[in-house]
Amino acid sequence: MSKSEFMPEDSNLPEHIPRNDIVDAFRDQIDMWFGRYQTFYDRTNAAMREYRLIHVQLVSRIYNLLMVVFGDRIEEVRQVSYDLIDMVNARGAELGGLNACLNNILSQAGANSASVGGNIQACALTSNTTLTGLLTNTFYPVFAQVQTETSTIPISVIDVLSRGNVLEDEQAILQYLENRYEVIQLQWMSWVSQLLRWETNRFENDGLFLVDDMEICMGDATWQFLLTNSLLEGQVQDC
Repeated sequence: MSKSEFMPEDSNLPEHIPRNDIVDAFRDQIDMWFGRYQTFYDRTNAAMREYRLIHVQLVSRIYNLLMVVFGDRIEEVRQVSYDLIDMVNARGAELGGLNACLNNILSQAGANSASVGGNIQACALTSNTTLTGLLTNTFYPVFAQVQTETSTIPISVIDVLSRGNVLEDEQAILQYLENRYEVIQLQWMSWVSQLLRWETNRFENDGLFLVDDMEICMGDATWQFLLTNSLLEGQVQDC
């Protein structure tokens, strides 16, 4: 930092500027940069909160879609099971009680329900394992990395002051702070556009694929149950 940058325009003043005046001017510049770094840090923190909330909403949406898939199929199985039991009881009322034939149908229906329960549990285990993996390996590790990087922004000013000689390297220190600020801005835009957004998109794509996969898994898990149950319903009136 040259002395001429802080030289008063009044030519009547002495050419020599006391050293403490230059230090005061340097301190003002440092305060300004510290304020800019702190403001930028506050803005990035606010943006990080927004990205995290958006991701939480996405996670909730994928989870709810999975719950709909499982809930609809399980309800279908439950309703079909109740319908068969009602048919058996109605037929038993007509006959004056459950006979061996009707009891055999109920026994087969119980075995059928146990079988479909195991198949549904296998789908649920696959879903939980996959979703847990997505939550562990997608977005949040990158989010933590970006959060760690941005947490160092406010101390950049202190760091350069601890490395430079404030009595000899004033201009170099201020230039470094300006250049560093520009780099941090570019890094932040890269983090937002390429990392956080990519990770959120990746979670959404993989999550929706999981929903489709569970549609298939639950369909495969229940079709044999529904077929067997339909055959048993056809046998009720023959008892």
